[in-house]
Amino acid sequence: MNQESACELLADKIREIFQHGIKITDDVKHYIDSTFSCSCDTGLEKILNDESDTEKEPLIELLFFPDESIQVQLEGILESYNFENKDMEKILEYLIQKISVIGFQDTPGFNNFNFLIPRWAAAQFISRLNICRKINPLIIQAVDNYVESSLKNIVKVKLRNSRFIDIDTRVYFLCNFFKNLHASDDEFLQILDFILDFLDEIKDDITIFKALIQRKKSLFKNLHQAVKFEDQFKNSNMEILLLQGVRTPYINPEHTRKKMDFIDKICISVFGRTEHLEQVYTSYQEYDDNSDIQKIVQVLS
Repeated sequence: MNQESACELLADKIREIFQHGIKITDDVKHYIDSTFSCSCDTGLEKILNDESDTEKEPLIELLFFPDESIQVQLEGILESYNFENKDMEKILEYLIQKISVIGFQDTPGFNNFNFLIPRWAAAQFISRLNICRKINPLIIQAVDNYVESSLKNIVKVKLRNSRFIDIDTRVYFLCNFFKNLHASDDEFLQILDFILDFLDEIKDDITIFKALIQRKKSLFKNLHQAVKFEDQFKNSNMEILLLQGVRTPYINPEHTRKKMDFIDKICISVFGRTEHLEQVYTSYQEYDDNSDIQKIVQVLS
């Protein structure tokens, strides 16, 4: 198939998704209810087709934002053809020519109604698909070889959407990650989200293992502060704590523990080892935040 036909194929698939039904999320429903003072169930068609309503543009952007559930349906085509920046305009033209009816899910009777998606919204939708993003072939091979069939496309979508720098050490790390990490489907995807964000944040001059352990220590420190604050709050009210100079830790202990658990699973799976902080925690409790903060930092360094 030539590139022109590939562009048309992708546009046809997007049109099919639009006509089958755009998912209306709870966030979008809340936005409609609060911004337009009407129910999503009864007012969506009127809002979208009101040419005089200048507040509908953010709504259109929300409705036509390609989430992962949409991207998964397109990943097979994106992987099969080598799309480039110049193809985006062709895809847009094909899409605009063929769209006539837009479907919206979660509206009464699964309503379909005529709505001509604005050119800017269609162009924005296409640009957010990251169709020109090239995933390293070694990583693709690792996904194909080791990831469960039901997860392959969503994993590739997450890789396509990621921003981590494609250098050898990170490619090698991810290949081993996909080969050796064993977890339930839901946890696997959560860990993947965590590690892709993590790889985007760390500097190139530090090993991945060292960076993971440093992050674990930082999370551990935050967790201890949160636990200590909870203990203090049981014995004093907030006003007294504020007068004593106690700062409220803005972290979620459950999420923090989960991230530490993710780090352990990643380190053991990929590197065959991790660092346990139980002994550090025992020493950590001996210190007072105000007078011995430097000691805490030294223990966690």
